[in-house]
Amino acid sequence: MTRALRRGRSKLFGNPEFHTSSHEEAHGTRTVLYTRNGTLTAVSGQDLTFPRGAQVISFWMNVDGPPSGGEFTCDATIDGTTIFSDGDLPSIASGDKEMTEVRIVGGMEAFISDSETLEILPTTINGASGLQVWLEVDMGDSDD
Repeated sequence: MTRALRRGRSKLFGNPEFHTSSHEEAHGTRTVLYTRNGTLTAVSGQDLTFPRGAQVISFWMNVDGPPSGGEFTCDATIDGTTIFSDGDLPSIASGDKEMTEVRIVGGMEAFISDSETLEILPTTINGASGLQVWLEVDMGDSDD
């Protein structure tokens, strides 16, 4: 560490505009990728914890091995409550490996507070394997 940095006189870190721009860059939309390799089960999901409040804006998923004999569905819940208020869970059709379109979420049920967790939970498997879920998350908006 340089002497100027230790004394708070660094040209970079001593610049108030640097702090403001860094803070602004920390907020805004981020893409979060959740992956789960191999065989999928509908029994357990995976909790995701965010460093601060956020809002899920969109949801998209694909699988490595396509479902057969029926569709693959997946839910995303915040402390046990689905973020899909219409009850229509995202799905991948039998024989396909990805959703046909991105699901826009963005409702009040998609707010994640500091103390809450988001769980990705496969609900109907039908032989699908290897799940990837892409979440667009706005780190600037939350209810906290």
